[in-house]
Amino acid sequence: MELLPASAKQGEVFTVSLRNSEPASNATATFAGLDYPMLWTGDIWWAVIGVAADLVAGQYQVQVIEDGLMNLPSVVLTVVEAAFPEEFIELAPEQSQLLTDPTAIEEERQLLASTYATITPERLWSGPFVLPAAGPTGDLFGMRRSFNGGPFSQHTGVDILAGEGQPVVAANSGRVAFAGELHLRGGTVIIDHGAGVFSGYHHLSQVLVVAGQEVAQGEVIGAVGGTGLATAPHLHWEMVVHGVRVDPLPWTQAEIGPSLSLQVPQLVEDEGGSDDGGGLGAQDTLAEGDGAHPQPAGELDLLEGEASLGADEQADDRDRLLLRRQQIAEAGLPLALPGQDAHAGGGGAGLVERQGR
Repeated sequence: MELLPASAKQGEVFTVSLRNSEPASNATATFAGLDYPMLWTGDIWWAVIGVAADLVAGQYQVQVIEDGLMNLPSVVLTVVEAAFPEEFIELAPEQSQLLTDPTAIEEERQLLASTYATITPERLWSGPFVLPAAGPTGDLFGMRRSFNGGPFSQHTGVDILAGEGQPVVAANSGRVAFAGELHLRGGTVIIDHGAGVFSGYHHLSQVLVVAGQEVAQGEVIGAVGGTGLATAPHLHWEMVVHGVRVDPLPWTQAEIGPSLSLQVPQLVEDEGGSDDGGGLGAQDTLAEGDGAHPQPAGELDLLEGEASLGADEQADDRDRLLLRRQQIAEAGLPLALPGQDAHAGGGGAGLVERQGR
C-alpha cells in the first residue's frame, strides 16, 4: 500500500493505492474514522481522500480493507497544520439579510450534501485542472473569517476576481451534477469528476449547462456574476472530495490520481482540454487571457462555509503526443480521449492559463 504524499496539510488531498495481481471484488480505505470506496484501474485499487481544513494535525492510520478483510498493515499519514490567515469583515444590512433565513440555508446545505454524497465509480478527469476563469485570485481557501464580529469560519474555496459576464469554464472533464440557483451561493454549477471528486462554480450570472450534461475541460459552463451572498462579481471555485472541501489550487499544479490507461501496453492518454475557439456559449472554450477584469481586493466573497451554516507530470512534448495517438490508432482503438492538445482546435484559442500555488 502506498500513500502519495506521505504527509498532507489541512485542506489538501492524498491518494492511497494498492497493487494486487489478483484483485479483490471490492476494497475500502479508512481514514480518520471514515470509509472511502476504492476504484480498480488497470492493476491497482486507489482512492483520493481529502483532509478537512479543521482536522486536528497529527498522525493518522490509513487502512485498506479487501473483501471485508483487514489483511494489510496500516500506513501512517501525517496531517500538517496549515497557517490559515484571519480576516474581519463587516457586512452591510442587505448582505446580512441572506443569513437570516435558516430554512433556505438548511435546504441549500442538504442539497449540497446529497449531491456530494454521490460516488461515480469511475474517473472522469484527466491531467491537471485549469483555472475556471481568467483573473487574479482573491480570498484563498481556508481563510478564517469573522463576519460582524461573529465566530470565525473558514473560506471553502478560492475566489477568482473576474468581471461580470466573463466566461467560466469546466476545470476538467466530467458530468454536471447540479445547475441552478442556491440561496447563498447564487447561480451554481457543480461538476462530478468521478471517484468522489466534484468542482463547484458559484455566484454565476448565467448558467449555460444542465444537470446530466457531459462537459470537457475548458468548455464554457456559465458566466461570472455576483449572485447570492457576494459584494461584487467574482467566481467562488470549490473542490470537494467525498464531501470534504479542499484547496482547489493544488489540482492545477499536477495530476492527482494514477495515470489513466487506455488498455494498450505502454500507452498513457494525453492531458489538456479541447478547444474550438469562438465566443461565450455552452460548447465554447475560454481563450487564453480573455476576460481578465480584476476587482479591488476589498470586494470579498461572503460565502462563509459549512461551519457558519449550522505521479507523473505528463509534460509530454507535441511529438510524443502525436506518436502516442498514432500508436493508439494503429492498435484500432478510438481516440475518445477526455482531453486533447489545447491548441489543436480551430480558431487558435487556448485554455485559460494554468495558475496555481
